[in-house]
Amino acid sequence: MYVANDWPVLPFAARLAEERDVPFVYDTHEFAAQEHADRLKWRVLSAPYVRHIEASFAQRATRVMTVSDGIADALVEELGLARRPTVVRNIPAHRALPVREVTGEIELLYHGVLAPDRGVEQLIRSVPLWRPGRRLVIRGIGPDEYVRKLKDLAAGNQSVRFDPPVLPKELVDRAHESDVGIHAGVGTSRQVRFSLPNKFFEYLCAGLAVCISDLPELRRLVDQYGVGAIFPSVAPEELAATVNSLNAERVNAFKQSAVVAAQELSWHKERERLLTVVAEALG
Repeated sequence: MYVANDWPVLPFAARLAEERDVPFVYDTHEFAAQEHADRLKWRVLSAPYVRHIEASFAQRATRVMTVSDGIADALVEELGLARRPTVVRNIPAHRALPVREVTGEIELLYHGVLAPDRGVEQLIRSVPLWRPGRRLVIRGIGPDEYVRKLKDLAAGNQSVRFDPPVLPKELVDRAHESDVGIHAGVGTSRQVRFSLPNKFFEYLCAGLAVCISDLPELRRLVDQYGVGAIFPSVAPEELAATVNSLNAERVNAFKQSAVVAAQELSWHKERERLLTVVAEALG
């Protein structure tokens, strides 16, 4: 069996599978045609090409997988798939970490890629509006020029700290040192609205409360498990208002819920969906 890991290799997987008379699975981790919809060059040049590739080959796949329900529904609509893609989310394996209750300052953590569409600039701009007793830790990697821009933006603010990146295997353990995982996704494209960032599940696995953008896929899980707060927009004033609403009592309650949610939202259970796709594809 062949697996096409995102759209660039979809034609190759389809051709190899046809030549060898074996099944193939299309595994798409984005709503591909809108992955960079904020860029004019992408919308004009790349998006039509991506749509053509998917429209030409995705329907030939024995099975299709993706990472969120929103993307799964959009792919049915866009590509006319006869069968809805199976959702296999990017979730870490469960870790039995103890709850760290807030007793003093509340530490909010952003970890991951440092890029303009991740809302890190807006987060930094919101910090001067935070009430005392809250601090922001930024741990990640990005282009040197952009990281320097972020550090210049935070210069002189003692409530913002930049930590060096850590190895993937250390990510959850280091996150456990904080109290709240924060994510301020920026953009209005369907790709952004349907996103389920890895960091959301990593925060829960680390036993953190979450503070996130009002995106449909994220809101559904936050409401279902009661693990955090949602800010209505990424305007610094709105971000600050939501952060300021988090006191020790609320954060500790969210942390308790996060530990429960992490037992359900774990790779131990999510992998069963992947194994089902493989079993069905192989007949």
